Amino acid sequence: MSDWLSVAEVAEELQTGKRPIYRAIRAGTLRAAPVTDRGDLRIARQWLTAWLESRAIRPEPEGKR
Repeated sequence: MSDWLSVAEVAEELQTGKRPIYRAIRAGTLRAAPVTDRGDLRIARQWLTAWLESRAIRPEPEGKR
């Protein structure tokens, strides 16, 4: 298992399309590193984890439902 993932690998792991991943990168909420002049990107697994944690929905306390 690599510490660096392509956009396609991230999308596959999250069971989503590549478009939301590129959207997050363009918005600056998901870090990515360019690896070629063609614009190929790699995402560090720790960056992906941090991005997912920042988007996590916090459960409501029991008495608030």
